[in-house]
Amino acid sequence: SSGTVTVPLDYAQPDGKKIKLTVSRAGATGKDLRNSKHKVPRQGSLVYNPGGPGASGMYFPLIGFLPEWKRIAAAYDLVGYAPRGVDRSAPLSCEDPKRFLKGPAQSPTNPSETYKKERIAEAQAYARGCLKRSGQGIRHYTSLNNARDLDVLRAALGERKLTFMGASYGTYFGALYATLFPSHVRRMVFDSAVNPAPRQIWYRNNLDQSVAFEARWADFRAWIARHDKEYALGTTPEAVLHNYEKARARLAAAPAGGKVGPRQLQGAFLAAGYFDAYWPQ
Repeated sequence: SSGTVTVPLDYAQPDGKKIKLTVSRAGATGKDLRNSKHKVPRQGSLVYNPGGPGASGMYFPLIGFLPEWKRIAAAYDLVGYAPRGVDRSAPLSCEDPKRFLKGPAQSPTNPSETYKKERIAEAQAYARGCLKRSGQGIRHYTSLNNARDLDVLRAALGERKLTFMGASYGTYFGALYATLFPSHVRRMVFDSAVNPAPRQIWYRNNLDQSVAFEARWADFRAWIARHDKEYALGTTPEAVLHNYEKARARLAAAPAGGKVGPRQLQGAFLAAGYFDAYWPQ
């Protein structure tokens, strides 16, 4: 099922403007995988935040259909939601989506100072666009208010205490919630935890993530080499890298379909780099 929960835009003015957050839920099945005659006791709601920042967890109830999740789905209502600013939850827009996704775009191996300045200018224009398109209300789209929203959702679900699972940014967000509302926490599970130290948030963490992705890139090349029969990109990581660079150079000179350039190619790997499950066997 799906619905909405209403929260204040500004918690300093709780009686002021309200916004609605979209929520999805699948009730606990109660099915005991070992004994069909036994009903598993309900443990309450399990709320999920996939991170981002800016990712939606609306799909989360569907996870219960996967074999490895059926035991959890038996005991918990699986609850997903879109945080403020995401999807249909009072969405923010910083740029025309067609322009934001428009290709092709370059991604040089050894970027020049000119290229770096262009990317910085691009980021600055994007930030200005957030204010221009969203107005002064954007100041209320913060991690603190996201945590307050989560407590409203907890209460709306009828839960005295929150059971929560977060990934990536969702781990920082969950820790923030636990700091603000320690007496409202039942259980929390964090996956791919973000270092919440002030010296790390967020610039240093982004650099550390780049280092981690470099290691994943090495893993991916080795995996492709092991499956050369399927991909024919080389039997060693070095050969795979050589063929990747050839493809990148071709796309730089002649984008595929006029839309796919080196940055789009790199983006495809970055998306796949998060999970081994994305790498077909």
